[in-house]
Amino acid sequence: MSRLDTMMATAARHDLGKQDQHQLAQAMIYNKDGEIVLPGDGLFTTEQSLPLTPWARYQICQRLNIPYRYLKRCPGFVQAQNFNYWQRQLPADKQWLIRSYAGRARAVLSDQYSIVNNSTVLQTIQELLANVDFELVRPYLDVDQLHLKLTTNQTHDGNYRIGCYVSNNEIGGGAIIVAPFVQRTICTNSIIHVDGGVRRAHFRLQPGFLRALLKHEIGSALQASSQMLDNIVAAEAENIPDIGDIVADIGKRKGFSNQIQADILMGTEGARTRMGLVNGLSFAAHASEDLPVETRLGLEILAGALLQTEKPVRQVVGATERMMHLEESIMT
Repeated sequence: MSRLDTMMATAARHDLGKQDQHQLAQAMIYNKDGEIVLPGDGLFTTEQSLPLTPWARYQICQRLNIPYRYLKRCPGFVQAQNFNYWQRQLPADKQWLIRSYAGRARAVLSDQYSIVNNSTVLQTIQELLANVDFELVRPYLDVDQLHLKLTTNQTHDGNYRIGCYVSNNEIGGGAIIVAPFVQRTICTNSIIHVDGGVRRAHFRLQPGFLRALLKHEIGSALQASSQMLDNIVAAEAENIPDIGDIVADIGKRKGFSNQIQADILMGTEGARTRMGLVNGLSFAAHASEDLPVETRLGLEILAGALLQTEKPVRQVVGATERMMHLEESIMT
């Protein structure tokens, strides 16, 4: 069984524990334990109380304009009072989509949110790439999100392989993304150029959209990956004498530990160039197995941003990266 087949089987098991319900916002209440209580229909379903994940609670706060930092400090009965009062102020016809897993509400979304499960993305990729020789590089899948880096055997001077990055988020934390990336052949350093790809929010998507999007954009991403290779030569020639100071600045801005900063410097392999820094960031993304997936991808995406621009390094690092997230949780 291939790694993709294994991931598909895992995603299918996840789907067995998932449930989606559209409910009138005013018909839902919150109990003294801070759980959301969904009404039954009086015929086929009964009333259901669901504990809220921190993310789902945050989304409700956003929808009701309640400060999340305040609310999470409140005991359950005070949370319920706040939620119940402000939810009753919503229009009578306002509907929300409640996404749950294993008896917990994992997301509270607009009723316009288009459901695209990770299993659907994986199945579509398998169908589209059935006759393509590809490998997965450190794929990540959990109940709520999917991150895939697919690389082909096409190389540039034997040093880099091209590929594409595909991600999905089921709970309003990120768009569907297809973006180009390149990978060194002597290691697993990956450089993702998110701004060179495409993002589509889970919002009013038409049937068949996902397949058309992936079919077109995977091809575009592979083309763009080839173009990324052209920038590597220029990046190798651009000297950065103060690379140590820049790494320290990155660590301060991003809150990276001393170990991550040390890994970045190690990954430069002594090259005080823009490409050395790119390699350092992409090396640090996988140097430690303890890094959260968001941090790993953030390092690889920052590496791609540095490679794909002629702007001064400090200007790129100091900018607010769009990263991989497109906030969808409060779309109305």
